[in-house]
Amino acid sequence: MKNLLAEKKLTMAQIALILWLIFSVIYVVQDLWRDGVSAAYKAGQQSGAQIAEGNMLNGLIQEAQKCQPIAIGQSGVSMIAVQCLQQQEVADEGTPENAQ
Repeated sequence: MKNLLAEKKLTMAQIALILWLIFSVIYVVQDLWRDGVSAAYKAGQQSGAQIAEGNMLNGLIQEAQKCQPIAIGQSGVSMIAVQCLQQQEVADEGTPENAQ
């Protein structure tokens, strides 16, 4: 009995086509894998940024509630809780200097 696979000869065009198919499949798989890794990194970065933003805002809110002005950046802008200003207004209205 003859081995049909051993006797079959491939032409150069068939060999080139098979190699092209193999490299194409490898390229597509690699591209899909890179997209998946990139998406995972992007999701992690966004999650970390949201956590950092939340921590920063919570810290600013806690500091502002101590009724001490907080300097924001180097622009000379200060932040303070509105409740502190309202408490200060009530205290200022009760002083003899403002009673007229």
